[in-house]
Amino acid sequence: MPRISQLSALLVLFAAVATPWRSACGEEAWQVERRLARTVQFLASDQLAGRGLGTPEIDVAAEFVFNQFEQLGLHVEYQPFTYTKRAKSGPNNRAAFVHQSIGPRMTLEPNFDFRPLALGSAGEIDAPIVFAGYGITAPESDYDDYASVDVRGKVVVVLRHEPLQDDAESPFNGTDHSEHAPFRRKLRNAIDHGAVAVLFCTDLFDIERKQKVLERRQRVIEQKIEDERRQFGELTRPSQTDIERHQRQSARLNQRLQRLGDIAQAEAAGLLPFEGAGIVAADGLIPVMIFSRDSIDRLLLQVGRPVLSALEEAIDRDLAPHSFEFSGWRLAANVDIVREAVPAKNVVATLEGTGVTADETVVVGAHYDHLGRGRDGDADGEIHNGADDNASGVSLLLEIAGHYATLPEPPKRRVVFVAFSGEERGLLGSAHYLTRPVAPLESTVAMLNFDMVGRLADNRLIVSGTQTANEFSRWLDEVNERHGFALKKVPGGMGPSDHASFYAQQIPVLHFFTGLHDEYHRPGDDVQLLNVAGMRRIGEFAREVIDLTLGSPDGPSYTPTDGPSLAK
Repeated sequence: MPRISQLSALLVLFAAVATPWRSACGEEAWQVERRLARTVQFLASDQLAGRGLGTPEIDVAAEFVFNQFEQLGLHVEYQPFTYTKRAKSGPNNRAAFVHQSIGPRMTLEPNFDFRPLALGSAGEIDAPIVFAGYGITAPESDYDDYASVDVRGKVVVVLRHEPLQDDAESPFNGTDHSEHAPFRRKLRNAIDHGAVAVLFCTDLFDIERKQKVLERRQRVIEQKIEDERRQFGELTRPSQTDIERHQRQSARLNQRLQRLGDIAQAEAAGLLPFEGAGIVAADGLIPVMIFSRDSIDRLLLQVGRPVLSALEEAIDRDLAPHSFEFSGWRLAANVDIVREAVPAKNVVATLEGTGVTADETVVVGAHYDHLGRGRDGDADGEIHNGADDNASGVSLLLEIAGHYATLPEPPKRRVVFVAFSGEERGLLGSAHYLTRPVAPLESTVAMLNFDMVGRLADNRLIVSGTQTANEFSRWLDEVNERHGFALKKVPGGMGPSDHASFYAQQIPVLHFFTGLHDEYHRPGDDVQLLNVAGMRRIGEFAREVIDLTLGSPDGPSYTPTDGPSLAK
């Protein structure tokens, strides 16, 4: 039987044995647990081969989720998008700083002065240039690099990382990077301010830190070279074998030293590898490049401005932006990126609300993709079934959708249930949803995310985003009085799961999580290790939090936070 036919037959089989949905209040715990278990068993079965992007199996998983939503009477739709499986720098990358008069032109050399980054899109650029500091907008720290400049239709030069990186008292999370440091956050901020391209430039602090590491490694190899010379020189009558061994070892050590020298040279310029900021260009992105510090310094001197090191020092000293336009100068460039695009899709189901807040929306989500036969998609690799990551979250998503779909009265706000794809490749599905939301983002009051909720141990439940809305921490405590979890509340709204995409759009978020384990992203993440009763309890807990979110007259009130976020 062909592979697709086998998978379709599996869907039919699941439909035949699945526990039917009943009214929201008429089930025993074992009935809910049986449904949760069967959902996970299907999604994490070997037949679905790890639900890797670009495979027939993930399409079957999407069809399964679609059918489950449809059986509940929800309005369901696929939300297609493409992702970049592989990308490489094309042959036609060029860049020049051009003055608006017939005067100066600075032609720049690829891979020496600049390099395109796979994070952004391809395309021609011809636009004015603005220095936008670290590219940060942080109202909670009274800091905005874009406050004094208009970058609409312009190219922005943005430093990597953040001010005061070596200061434990820095408002940007001390010596740890805050949510404002990642490339994607800076890129999204530039897009939101109307920029047409981003030129990243590595900050001096990062360069000097890496140079120190490389210098230590070079000294170690130099000492090994010296030890090899000395030991060989101590041989009174070296044999031919001794000579050949010495030559091989010396050659290897010198090659390593040369490679470190090449790396040190690239690090000194601050140029990242082509894929150094990620490989995915989602819809609506703009060209992204990394420029050497020397190339930007030469442009700064042309306009009579301090060089980058002085600007960084001034920003650190004042903890205030020093943004400006490079008067009269434009970037004329072409970014050439060759991509292998693969189709993907979210599954989106909508339950309309009723009453005065019916036009407001709460998003409930979980990603259904996993790693297939390994992160590189090796067809001969071992299946990564992803029972906890994230068949567990999808099963809770469906269970919660079933609860609200079978209530006698609609909720007071619209609920949009989203099974995201592409989370494992960089939050692709949630990023795409935000460019094509089924309900307006400005009236989306919260997003609740389930990712790895299947391994409850020691009664410990982790919820992130607790300070992203004023009400969340209090609501969680109130609900937990009835459920009795050992609750760990994590304030920050960022992190490597789909809720982070929404928080970046200033939408309050909560992320439910039972913690990392030894089987994370390994073939051993299988069904038999799940705590299904724990999943049911988490679903009941989360449902009460959602009830408060849906029923609150004013809804959750967004608050920015630099508090820590949980790393998956």
